[in-house]
Amino acid sequence: MGEGGVYGSGYMGENSTPDVFRYITNGILDGWELSGKIAGILVIDDIETIIDPDASTFDKGLAAAGFLPLGKLIKGGKIVVKLANKEKEIEVAVEATDTAIQAAAKLSNKQIKHILNGHMPDTFAKQVNYMPEADFTKYLEDNTFFNSSWTKEDIISGVETAYQSAFKDGVTGRYDYYYNGEYIRLFIDSNGNLSSAYGLNKLTKSYFGK
Repeated sequence: MGEGGVYGSGYMGENSTPDVFRYITNGILDGWELSGKIAGILVIDDIETIIDPDASTFDKGLAAAGFLPLGKLIKGGKIVVKLANKEKEIEVAVEATDTAIQAAAKLSNKQIKHILNGHMPDTFAKQVNYMPEADFTKYLEDNTFFNSSWTKEDIISGVETAYQSAFKDGVTGRYDYYYNGEYIRLFIDSNGNLSSAYGLNKLTKSYFGK
């Protein structure tokens, strides 16, 4: 069976962009959209920084204007990045090339940490001895894991590949993607943000030596 996605119901470095920073901090943001000049300057590195609040360019540029990322969606062959501050929402659009889609679907460090801590068996195992027994039991009942033979790199690659597929197709909600012989399940919110990703393997207490 080839790799691919299945729709379903459910929930869920320092980059340098001095021109973007200069235009934003000079107050060219006006009305409900960025000026064409700013939008034209944005490149792939800027897509990554716009959608990652931890990125240095985001902190220096958009944060200077008080904007935070809300989400990113494909509309009419373009990737539209939504941002907002206390007063307004704006959108920045770039062509939805394969390279741009890869950048838009790239996992942030925060997302990677969340996914690995909660759903990579070896990483989760390091937390078990610090969990009350009742919480540990409940967690195993309610959650599933990636294949125990998958490395960190396998998981990140699988999730990003699945997210790229879902993002390109404009999918929100639950999305099951067949990768490396089994399914990965994603939940994507209505703004196109990845909220959760995990494998579908159930593990028992004995796996963790309990």
